[in-house]
Amino acid sequence: MNANILTNAVLSMATLILVCTNPLPGKPRLLHRGILFAVLFFMSILVFPRIGQAGTIVSLSIIFVFLMLTQKGHRLLACICSLCGYIISIMINYVLLIGADKLLRLEVSALATTYLLPFSLLFMAVSGGATWLVGYILRNKIKIQDIQFNRLNILAICLNLAICVVLFVFNIIYGDRLGYPAEVVSFNGVLFIVYFLLSSVLLSFSIFSIKKEEAAKHKLERLEALEGYTMNLESLYNQMRAFKHDYTNILTTMSCFLDEKDYEGLHTYFNERILPTGQELGQKSYSVGILTNMGILELKSLLYTKVIQAITQELTLSVDIPYKVERVSMDMIDLTRILGIFLDNALEAACISKKRELYIGILQEEDRCIFLIKNSCDTENLSMGRLGTPGYSTKG
Repeated sequence: MNANILTNAVLSMATLILVCTNPLPGKPRLLHRGILFAVLFFMSILVFPRIGQAGTIVSLSIIFVFLMLTQKGHRLLACICSLCGYIISIMINYVLLIGADKLLRLEVSALATTYLLPFSLLFMAVSGGATWLVGYILRNKIKIQDIQFNRLNILAICLNLAICVVLFVFNIIYGDRLGYPAEVVSFNGVLFIVYFLLSSVLLSFSIFSIKKEEAAKHKLERLEALEGYTMNLESLYNQMRAFKHDYTNILTTMSCFLDEKDYEGLHTYFNERILPTGQELGQKSYSVGILTNMGILELKSLLYTKVIQAITQELTLSVDIPYKVERVSMDMIDLTRILGIFLDNALEAACISKKRELYIGILQEEDRCIFLIKNSCDTENLSMGRLGTPGYSTKG
């Protein structure tokens, strides 16, 4: 086996791994990429020469199995992003082929023999850079890993892209049998570019619609929580008025027990009539009063919901917001989602712990806002070795 075949196998498999893993919602570890490269490299040496272009389908199948094993929590989404990366590489390949034919007068046969190494390096650099940029935009700008996709939507998108890839692969196999004449390359290139642009528009519209729907749902949840906060304020105000109105009657009744020296009756009256009212009033005033310094309505509604849950579950709750909180330097939807997850985990762990304690602290500084959540949790079954494992949490 000569060096050219080995070099071509290395570049081909490295390029395929780059374009299929760069756009992933969660970047795979270098070790995982190394294992995947070793498997595909040996397959390209031992198996793919016997099955020709069908080796592309086998390679993609191996990559999808790899994604299913490593991309926990984003399996179908990872397959979609990987397919997008592969389609982008196909489009770039045809753009380079058309450019070489129109500008340099180089046919596909020449690129596949005489100029194979420089063309492979150029293709690897361009497609790898393009898919890296796409992955950066998806993860950091669109934040696709945080979007709550409907499973049916994901399956539909994945099926559409899979059919697209299969058609592309068979088209490539057909072109290979014809020897890749310039007319076929140009036609396929235009066809793939048009299809890619249409698919990109449809995919972008779908992501935008889902994000818009998620933002509206999130806003509705916050408004419902804020409505509960307002209703609690109204209830507290009405109870205060009623308590003030009955204050004289309560004192008169208590004085009657004292005049009659009926201390047992006074004890019963106090425990059954006065104390429950005071506890209910104190509980509602506590849940409202501790959030006085929270000036951001979205956070106030979220915190109010979690405070009521903690009080209902009879946790020892401490909330400390010493100064007025008016701003945070973060997207409010992202902040409420992250804070809600942390608070839910803290509540869940505190409820099953022995001490049943929860502390929430928020401190507004000049250039930042500090959030502190502490809760009691049972550490008897804590596995230190699994702390870095995705999906594993002590919730404390």
